[in-house]
Amino acid sequence: MQLIYVSGPLTGGDQRENVRTAMAEAAKLRDAGRDYAVLVPHLNWFFEMAHPCPEELCLQMDFEVVKRCDIVLRIPGVSHGGDRETALAESLNIPVFYGTAEEFLSRTREQS
Repeated sequence: MQLIYVSGPLTGGDQRENVRTAMAEAAKLRDAGRDYAVLVPHLNWFFEMAHPCPEELCLQMDFEVVKRCDIVLRIPGVSHGGDRETALAESLNIPVFYGTAEEFLSRTREQS
């Protein structure tokens, strides 16, 4: 299975909507019938509600996860953390796809 990290907006704007959007994009990947294991760092938002973590520490932990992924899906929207996650992935030659899950799936279908 390819491990896909979903990167995108969390703290800017409506955080609940940002989490919902990331989960919806991840579900599309999961449900595509392909060999994808999907990581949604946005789910840490729930953990942080009970156990707050400084933003930079949280990002450093996310960076450790990015290093172990096969692909990063950078969903649309302004995200300082997402930009840093994708920059890290690119520096490690981890493929980054900028767009939605549908666009990613469409492109991978074309390449098959």
